[in-house]
Amino acid sequence: MIRLLVLVLVFIGNASAAPDFDKIEKVRSELRAQKTSIVLESMQLSEEEEKTFLPIYDEYNKKLMLIRDQRLAVIKKYFNKYSEMDDKLASEIAKQVLGLDKERGQLREVYYKKMAKALSPIIAIRFLQIDNQLSTLLNVLRVRTIPLIKTSEEVSNEFGLGMSSVIAGDASAAMEAKTEDKMNRRIEEEREKKGL
Repeated sequence: MIRLLVLVLVFIGNASAAPDFDKIEKVRSELRAQKTSIVLESMQLSEEEEKTFLPIYDEYNKKLMLIRDQRLAVIKKYFNKYSEMDDKLASEIAKQVLGLDKERGQLREVYYKKMAKALSPIIAIRFLQIDNQLSTLLNVLRVRTIPLIKTSEEVSNEFGLGMSSVIAGDASAAMEAKTEDKMNRRIEEEREKKGL
C-alpha cells in the first residue's frame, strides 16, 4: 500500500491545472502492474486462501478496469468540453458519473458475495476495505486534477461582464476587450520579469 501511496503522491506533486492524460495513463499502468501484489500483501492470506482468492479478484479487477476506463473517458470529455459547458452537457456528464458509481457499487456487492461464499465474510469485508482504500487514493488523483465546474455567473465575472453588458448585447465585445487586457498584462509581466 505504501508503494501505491508514493506513486500517487509523486503524481499529485506534479499535477497541474490541466491534466496530462499521458501521465495519468502511465500512473494507471503502474497501478495495474502493482495492484495485485499490493492487494495480496494487504490481505495477508494463507497459500490456500490465496489460490481461491486470486481468480475471483482477477475477474473483479478486469470488470473494475472497464468501469475505470469509462470514467477516464468521461473525465476527458469533461476537459474537452469544459469551456463550452452548459446545463445539458453538465446533466449528461453527471448521469454518466452517477451511473458508473452505481455500476461500481453493484460490482463490489457481487464480488463481496462471491468472496464471502468462497472464503469467508471476514476476508471478503477485508477485501472491500482494501479496495476502498485504493479507490480513495485514486479519487485523490481525480480531485487534484479536475477543476470544479464554473457557474455561468463565474464565467461572466471571470471576463468582467455585468448583467447590463449581457443584456445590451455587448458580451462578445466585452469578453474580447477583457481577454486582450489580460494578454497585454501578461506580456508586460513577462517583460518585467526579463528586465525588458
